[in-house]
This record gives sequence, C-alpha cells and structure tokens, in this order.
Amino acid sequence: MSKRGYVKFTGDYSKLKSMGYGFQKLYAANYMQWAKNGFRIWKRGHDITHDDYDLYKIITFFRTNPKMRITGYDDGMTTYTFYKFYKDKKAREYEFRPYDEEHHEIYGDTMRAWGRVTDDTPKDVMPLAHTTVCVTNELLEQLQGLQDMGWYELVEYKPKNN
Repeated sequence: MSKRGYVKFTGDYSKLKSMGYGFQKLYAANYMQWAKNGFRIWKRGHDITHDDYDLYKIITFFRTNPKMRITGYDDGMTTYTFYKFYKDKKAREYEFRPYDEEHHEIYGDTMRAWGRVTDDTPKDVMPLAHTTVCVTNELLEQLQGLQDMGWYELVEYKPKNN
C-alpha cells in the first residue's frame, strides 16, 4: 500500500446529522461539511479529514497492528502512544513507528542529541525531529464505527507520470 493517499467517504450524508455530526456550508466554494470530534466529512471531494491527524497514514499504520503503549484512566479514557519519526530536517515527511524497544532506543538517542544542541549548533548538524503521538479510544471508536458501516475506503495517490 502506498504511503500517500486519502480517506474517501462512501456513506450516506443524510444520516450524519442524526449521528451527532454538525453541518456547515462554506459558501465561498459551495463546500458542505459535517464535523464531529475533529473529524470533517466533506461532500465536495468525498473525503474525511481530521484536524490533528493524516487519517490515511494513521489508518494504514494501525492496520499493521503495531505495538503501542496503552494507558487507561479512571474516567474510562484510554490512550494509545506510538512514535512519529521525521525523514528529513524540514519535518515534512514522516512515518509512524511502533512503540517497541528498537524505536524507543532511536527516540532516546535523538532526544539526547537534542539535549546537546546549543544556540551555536549549525543547522546542518541538527538532529532529526522525532516525537510521540497519543490518540484516544474516542478517535479509534469513531473510525471503527465508520469502518463497520462501510462508510470509508482508503484511496492511494497515483504517482504522476513525467
């Protein structure tokens, strides 16, 4: 599967409001969207986006059944933590990585390298940026609900022929 793509909405727009999605019409380009918990379902383009995550990347990552740190809280919330490793120093391209010993060690080495950075450190020797990502059971349940209804599919971006 490609590392780039989008999440295509294949469901019934007329049922979204009864499922708790708020409707908004954006008149500049006649866009219609339904929003709930950071998810946005767009009629023009037929896609689903999230305010904080690239849904295509996160869904393809979760489909690999990665190891994650799972933390439960007294209020019933659960969080799932994993790594986000950037491929270049411009921090544009990244990959999600499992929360396993191998990636924990790489992450720790990177954090120690950042600890040695000073104001005089040249930009060309700066370490890569790595971070952790923490998602909640609420986000996963909302995705799972849409999947159980068959309301989305992953669409790969096709490479451009030069």
